[in-house]
Amino acid sequence: AQVTTPPAEPPPAQPVTALAAAPAAAPAAPEPGPAPIVHTIRRYKVDVPPPAELTYDVARVDADGTRWSGQALLSWKRNDQAYQVRFEAGIRIVFARVNLAVLTSEGRIGNTGLAPVKMTEKRRGRALTATHFDWPANKLTFSASQDNYALQPGAQDKATVPLQLTAIARGDQGQLSGDIDMFVGEDRGGSVYTFNVMGPEDIGTSLGRLQTVRVARPPKPGSYKSRLDIWLSPAHAWLPVQIRSSEANGAVTTQTVSHITMTRPGF
Repeated sequence: AQVTTPPAEPPPAQPVTALAAAPAAAPAAPEPGPAPIVHTIRRYKVDVPPPAELTYDVARVDADGTRWSGQALLSWKRNDQAYQVRFEAGIRIVFARVNLAVLTSEGRIGNTGLAPVKMTEKRRGRALTATHFDWPANKLTFSASQDNYALQPGAQDKATVPLQLTAIARGDQGQLSGDIDMFVGEDRGGSVYTFNVMGPEDIGTSLGRLQTVRVARPPKPGSYKSRLDIWLSPAHAWLPVQIRSSEANGAVTTQTVSHITMTRPGF
């Protein structure tokens, strides 16, 4: 797929001034209110990881206690200029596997890390949606919504968030402290994800016990209700070896790595 190269530094929006001549008898204009607060996201040093295929064991507990198991696959491909991500997750029912979600993302690689151009999302029982990152126009648009958002340097989509965290960790481990912010385009909107760095944690996997650093995005009122935890493994190129989504209704889905294959650059 042909992709669009994002600018290294998107130009700041130019202020627009409206001038109008008011009649002499017109009442004085009210005092302007306070300027809106703009969330400025800090810039991070990044080192985008080498390509890899990761397989995860999926364990889900519904709000009513029903348990499901399954498998997920994260396919991460790249060369020096571009990348492709494909994430598939499904559950096992008797002898069948039911695909629940497929996320894809493609874009460029630049000095801010991954720069998505298009993300698609297909969930079971729902129509496919697409999210478009128009870097030259500095605009984020959606097939499922008429809304649009201004892009910020380092903006990501849902498929690239774990890999951008990997790139930040590889860029400078000292950045794994305090909070990590990134603007994320979803299927019909965008918001700033704020990850808290929780610190080192050992986890059990099919590969044995792994030393990791855990980052967590707690719920944010008005933006998202779920909690997202991601465990990054320094021994495996800082790739995400466990991902957990905790929903507001109590349902929890945990994806834990079972196999990692480092692959060659290219598509």
